[in-house]
Amino acid sequence: MRGTRHVGVGVAVAVALTLVPLTGAVLEGRATAGGASGPTTTSPTTTTSPTTTIVGTTTTTIPGTTTTTTPGETTTTTTPSSTTTSTLPPTTTTTIPPLTISWPTGVSAAIYVPDLALVASSSPQPRVPIASITKMMTTWVVLHRLPLARGATGPCHVVTPHDLAIFHNDLATDQSNAAVAVGERICESTLLRGLLVHSAGDFAEILVEMTGLSDARFVAVMNRDAAVLGLRSTHYVDVTGIGPGDRSTALDQVHLADVLMSQEPVVAPIVTLPWVRLPVAGIVSSYTPYVGQGGVVGVKSGYTNVAGGCDVMAVNFVVGALSYRAYVVVLGVVGPNAIVRSGTLALGIARQVRLGVRVARTTAGSHLVWTGSPAYLH
Repeated sequence: MRGTRHVGVGVAVAVALTLVPLTGAVLEGRATAGGASGPTTTSPTTTTSPTTTIVGTTTTTIPGTTTTTTPGETTTTTTPSSTTTSTLPPTTTTTIPPLTISWPTGVSAAIYVPDLALVASSSPQPRVPIASITKMMTTWVVLHRLPLARGATGPCHVVTPHDLAIFHNDLATDQSNAAVAVGERICESTLLRGLLVHSAGDFAEILVEMTGLSDARFVAVMNRDAAVLGLRSTHYVDVTGIGPGDRSTALDQVHLADVLMSQEPVVAPIVTLPWVRLPVAGIVSSYTPYVGQGGVVGVKSGYTNVAGGCDVMAVNFVVGALSYRAYVVVLGVVGPNAIVRSGTLALGIARQVRLGVRVARTTAGSHLVWTGSPAYLH
């Protein structure tokens, strides 16, 4: 199946208390005797240096934290006339390790937060089938061959009997599709909405035809651009993702999602739509889980029997007066409701990372910082 399906899914703060030992005052006794004309005699002065006794420390380990308790420090000062004893209260220090991501088991996943330079992925990162996630690269190549500004319709196409035959084939083989009619005039902007929101494979084929490239040449350009973008573990064999040979990693696809959304301004307003109205098919809904809910603004999902459920999710978060966007990819979810579950896992990863994001205030202003494991910063 080319398509996808729809759905809806504290920061640990390390506190260390440090007490600076008090300095005990040393008392000196002095006695003076004798008349005005008599000799002056000074009594000997005896000073005993402070004696400090520190009892050994006790360390208690709790999963994920270490608590160390040091009993109070006792200082005794003795003079000829008095003895002073000072005892400090015990000092307890609790150390909580930096936040790390708990990755879901049995799947491949990755997250990228451009504003924080945060990149993290589960291990290993196998090269696996990606189903309709493939259509992100299809969109990338189309927009480079047929650039489209926001609000523009782009070039148009009159549906042919060949186009209709592709639709009927998709329908018969249970691939994602959107109905068309011979003689219908459909433009690039509408085709992109059907492709990205409803994952219509027949719309992908029409867009390829509009670029003037054959399917084979178009796929070659997809692979060339993947290499240029540094997607070293990505390879395509068709424009829809129906073939098991369309393969990549979660880490590669999370970077492609960022490039597509940031460099092609027409894409973001499309993928955030929960539904679109198409000329013949009418109103069709998005297959991307949670789109329009909880800050989710796209991007693309997919499913085939071989690939399982796959989701590429963009989520916007607000922290104080600042905001950031996280991209998350989950690949290879098997079993019932695989697309929905892939979206649930992706959103869970994004929300884990949110726990480690804080606002830092400096003389230059406020900015967001990651307070979790520094291993994720690049």
